Amino acid sequence: MPQLNKTNLVLMFVCTWISLHFIMTATKKINLSTTPTPDTTMHNPLSWYWPYT
Repeated sequence: MPQLNKTNLVLMFVCTWISLHFIMTATKKINLSTTPTPDTTMHNPLSWYWPYT
């Protein structure tokens, strides 16, 4: 197995994070469409900033 350099590790991390982010936003959109309450719509944009907190 070839040794992974930092570029490959960063690319793997970014791809994994993007896929997880898309899954989270998709499930939140499904939850919003089923139960459209003001509380969930108000907290939904905060999902963009959760890795930085």
